[in-house]
Amino acid sequence: MFDLNGDLEEKNTEPSVDKLREVIVSSAKENAFKKVVQATMVRDRQHGPVIELNRIQVKRSRSRGGLAGTDGMKSVFGQMVSKMSLFNQEALFLPHRVWKVKFVGESVDDCGGGYSESVAEICDELMNGSLPLLIQTPNGRDEAGTSRDCFLLNVQANSSHHMTMYNFLGVLMGIAIRTGSPLSINLAEPVWKQLAGMPLTPADITEVDRHYIPGLMCIQQMEGDEKSFSSLDLPFTTTSSAGHEVSLSSKHARITYQNKHEYVKLALDYRQGQAKSSVVSLYYSRFPMISACSYTATKKYDYYYYYDDDDVYYRLHEFDEQVKAVRSGMARVIPVPLLSLFTPFELETMVCGSPDIPLALLKSVATYKGIEATSSLVQWFWEVMEEFTTAERSLFLRFVWGRTRLPRTIADFRGRDFVFQVLDKYNPPDHFLPESYTCFFLLKMPRYSCKAVLREKLKYAIHFCKSIDTDDYARVAMAGQAPDENGSYESDTNDWDSIGSDEPMPDCVSLNSL
Repeated sequence: MFDLNGDLEEKNTEPSVDKLREVIVSSAKENAFKKVVQATMVRDRQHGPVIELNRIQVKRSRSRGGLAGTDGMKSVFGQMVSKMSLFNQEALFLPHRVWKVKFVGESVDDCGGGYSESVAEICDELMNGSLPLLIQTPNGRDEAGTSRDCFLLNVQANSSHHMTMYNFLGVLMGIAIRTGSPLSINLAEPVWKQLAGMPLTPADITEVDRHYIPGLMCIQQMEGDEKSFSSLDLPFTTTSSAGHEVSLSSKHARITYQNKHEYVKLALDYRQGQAKSSVVSLYYSRFPMISACSYTATKKYDYYYYYDDDDVYYRLHEFDEQVKAVRSGMARVIPVPLLSLFTPFELETMVCGSPDIPLALLKSVATYKGIEATSSLVQWFWEVMEEFTTAERSLFLRFVWGRTRLPRTIADFRGRDFVFQVLDKYNPPDHFLPESYTCFFLLKMPRYSCKAVLREKLKYAIHFCKSIDTDDYARVAMAGQAPDENGSYESDTNDWDSIGSDEPMPDCVSLNSL
């Protein structure tokens, strides 16, 4: 039907794959993709290597204002990067937990919740500025135009160390697709276009930097003579998406009437040649059942000026090396050549799920323990969830499942139900917080007296109870017990008979009574 061995470069017509990605229905593309993924799945292991992560050390570094350090390694993300040598191919092809977490100083027996929590922590670090990998779009910095809340790959992060970090980001994206566990990251559409193997256009620059193209047009269309241009004293430089000044020529220091067209050309055209990814060569050994197609972003656009075939726009290709590193990481986990079948939006959905959290989908996988679905407490719970903002629903998912987004479909839940359990041992119930077992997607709710109390306690829990407690009080609280009149606690493991009294409880969020 089309040549998967060919480069995605223009040969008088648009690339055939680019045409097909908009034509083939999503279900057909997903089925073809899933067949390759399923054929390479490793199913005889419960989890990959045990990874020791020290979140306490990370928090200490942040409290001193050091964030993740200049190299980003004082972070959960950085600790994972340093342990990438532990991941063999079998681990990366697992359908669920690619690693098992041991949080230093935190009492958690990772049955899945600790793994999800580590991924959520990594996403937080990517989005909160702790790491040097992602930067806010120029529109976001200027509070103008579209994509203000989105992020770009950082063109300044170009060392070999940074490329290793981008490679791990690609591994995470591949894992998210393979396991159906979405990442909570918000990248701008041009990034997803390049990750899907599509070339960028000047319109994509405006999507993230609305002032750049109009500024160049203004310079190109300016009338006047050499003297009037000289009086403007415009430097022969441009700015990268990171906001840094880039010198465009060693020959010219200032823009003149004579070189203004050359300036506009060079402002778009910074690097010569074509930026091709070698990630597909990685694929012949890993996915022999498909033909490989190399990635390149080389489509030429007649834009204000005619450019030679070897010219490549700087702003259209400034993150090519970063994209190449991310795709190389993805290629370790999933069939990257087949991403050429998907639109940028489809790829983003595969990696990140939907930022919206549809309650209808959550309700469809809900089961109830110790209470009827029609009871007042259950109705209050769903009403409060309806009233929550998207951000609050995301916090709730983090609290109860260690994730911040829902899978795309019921099938992507892979048989996992959301369990709503009521325990009547709370007395008085209005004095206690909800509890969660993130390993088991389980919420334990006291039998609150009214909707207002339920809302107050649930909001407090999702906003402030994010740590995994290590003390015995938290263990007792997880079992739903309050201290007796002497201030002592009696162990009760009837609810989790597979866990011995001297073993750490499954990972959960902190649960102290108020």
